Order: sequence, then C-alpha cells, then structure tokens
Amino acid sequence: MSGNPKIDWGAFKAALILDPVSDEVINYVDLAEEYHVGVAAIRARVAKLRKLGELPMAQPTKRLDIYRRWYSEAEVKRLKYMVEHRMRLVDIADELGRSVSSVTSKVTHEAEKGRIKRPSRKFGPSELVGILVAVKLDASNNVVNYPSLEGKFHLTQDQAYRVVKILRNNHQLPQPTGTSSAATKVFSEVNTVDFTTWKSGANK
Repeated sequence: MSGNPKIDWGAFKAALILDPVSDEVINYVDLAEEYHVGVAAIRARVAKLRKLGELPMAQPTKRLDIYRRWYSEAEVKRLKYMVEHRMRLVDIADELGRSVSSVTSKVTHEAEKGRIKRPSRKFGPSELVGILVAVKLDASNNVVNYPSLEGKFHLTQDQAYRVVKILRNNHQLPQPTGTSSAATKVFSEVNTVDFTTWKSGANK
C-alpha cells in the first residue's frame, strides 16, 4: 500500500471508524473496497499507525466487558446462518438473546475475518427516501444520528455509513464542510493527526 501514490494517508486516517469502547477499527471491509486492496493490507496499515502512536491501541477486552460474554461456537454458527439468509439484525439479536449493538459488532468482526459472507444490501428508491428524510445533519453537514438510523432501518454500522455515502454521491445530501464533533473527540487524543493538512489534501 505504501507504494501507491494515489492514497492520501491523511484522508485514510480520517476515514477510519473506531469502536468508541475498544478503539477497534470497524470499517476494514469498506476501506478495502474503497482503496481496491485486501482487508489484510488495510489491517497492516492500521497496525503501523498504532505502532507509530498515530492511532490508539485497540483494547478488545473492553468490548467483552460491555457485552458481558463471549459468543459460543454454536452461537457463531447460528449467527452465520441467519446473516447469510438475510435475517434482520433485530431479529437475530432476539433469537440469540443479545443486544442489537452486540450482534452488529460481532457480525462486523466475523465479516472482517472472512468467516461470514454478508449479502450485499441494496437500497431501493423508497428506502433511500425514508433514510434521507430521517438523516439529521450538524452545522458542518455531518450526520449526527447514525445510531437511530441503524435502529430504525435495521442497518449495521457500516451499512449506515455506506447509505449516507450513496446519498452524498447522488447529491441528495451535501458533502461535509468540516469535521464532526464526535470525530474531533476521537482524533484529539492522537497527537499526530493534523486535520488542517487532511482537509487541504481532501479538497485537491
């Protein structure tokens, strides 16, 4: 990846979505698709950024503390079956006796490892309109209600980000003009992130 001159690493860092509990990256798959490389290459770059101190170290045990118990092998098999048969996350959570946030996190994790193949979700015109109406933006045109979108429309976190990207690309939502307060909070702990440089590079 380092040999690819087209990749803006400032924008790459800004595009990383970190789990607010464990600091694990939750959008490896989307980044791999966007940069046309394998998930392993994205993971390697993230590992390098962590080693250099440009990203906080991941603490997966914190996620275990929140979700309280590991998924058994039998649960993972059931989860895989239900996901690949396009069951809604809220229904999967009900079947497993878990929270929707726990199931969402586990599905994302298993998909990144290649153990679950998530069917590509296609958004019809009426569903896009519904999501568009429900989106709330801050003064810099950043979406501020991703969790409610995920719950209302039964989206995984990466699906919510993807559909917003679709709406922006369709010019149905404006492009962000600044960094969201949530993103600023995450990256304010990373001393080497320079948002001014990232913004100037992203606008070229």
